[in-house]
Amino acid sequence: MIGIVSVLYKSDAVLPDFFESLARQTYQDFLLILVDNDANETTQSIIEMLNIQYSKIRIEYIDSNANIGVAAGNNVGIQRAQHLNCQQTLLSNNDIVLVENDILDKMIYLNLSENKKLITPKILYYDTKKIWMAGGYYSKWRSLGVHYGNHAEADDSRFNFSREVTYAPTCFMFIDTEVFDKIGLMDEKYFVYVDDTDFIYRCVQNNILIWYDHTKTILHKVSSSTGGDDTPFYIYYSNRNKIYFVKKHYDLIFKTIAFFHIFITRTINYFRYTKSQKDSLVNAVKDGLKM
Repeated sequence: MIGIVSVLYKSDAVLPDFFESLARQTYQDFLLILVDNDANETTQSIIEMLNIQYSKIRIEYIDSNANIGVAAGNNVGIQRAQHLNCQQTLLSNNDIVLVENDILDKMIYLNLSENKKLITPKILYYDTKKIWMAGGYYSKWRSLGVHYGNHAEADDSRFNFSREVTYAPTCFMFIDTEVFDKIGLMDEKYFVYVDDTDFIYRCVQNNILIWYDHTKTILHKVSSSTGGDDTPFYIYYSNRNKIYFVKKHYDLIFKTIAFFHIFITRTINYFRYTKSQKDSLVNAVKDGLKM
């Protein structure tokens, strides 16, 4: 059984499409584990309605009682899936739509027949259908996970070959339970952003690579709950967490290179930011260095 873990936070608008695409899947031996970081009557009513409409989807609803963050929310769901003896876990945003009806079948096949431990499909922007992610790689000197095709490029033959890659976000990531036994869970200090980079980095360091399957596609409603890349919220957590990541994983040489790159690029950003954005960046740097 697959434990599909999805963390809810102001997710009301995206849940109907998410449920509908899960209900269309031909592989139905899964449990949808919803970890709610913003529990309220409206969201719960929507889930109840969708559970009636798509009654074949088995749901486990967990109220986290606070906004504990994406990393901690995922851990709650992962541990619940492990407790229920799920052999595979699918970490999934709820702002995604599964395009084909056999995505879960394909992932199970790749896992059981070809021993793929981490699997990601091609991910397109929901509105434009252009490439958001077609596999990726980790750039160590930039301390950054880089998407192939992450410039709103048209989906063409360049992205149509399946292969092992060293980076992909966990917004839709199939994970064999053995991976958690070897690598551990998500680092909850990140709260949100870079937590997936940290997890994938640890996997790659332990020779567990990601299988990018170009034959399967999902659509991603990017930044539907956090507001985008220029919000003070994003500026704070992405920068704080990048500094924490570098301190956690790098030796002195790469740490020096990475911090130099961070200093140069963030200084450039600082002078184009508004006051609230500048305050978020300064606080991010201070707090990141303290972590």
